[in-house]
Amino acid sequence: MTLCLLRFPDAFPARARRGEIRWQLFLCREVRDVLPTSRPDTLHVVFDGPVRLDRWTAALAQEGLPVPTLVPGSVVRARTATPDRGG
Repeated sequence: MTLCLLRFPDAFPARARRGEIRWQLFLCREVRDVLPTSRPDTLHVVFDGPVRLDRWTAALAQEGLPVPTLVPGSVVRARTATPDRGG
């Protein structure tokens, strides 16, 4: 899994409208979740595979939502925990 930050235009309350944004981004199969941040204009996107900003922004724009930008340096690949096989 990978995590990134999407920043929406300043006047757009992305955190307050997270449910609507999340619903639209779920149309993209790689998106696993959309989480709030401490900033009202920024959301975390949890996804599989590479960043597909073009697909995500198209899904949002199709519903009249503003187009966010990828926060530079925000893409982080999550490390998965390996079960302890002690013995």
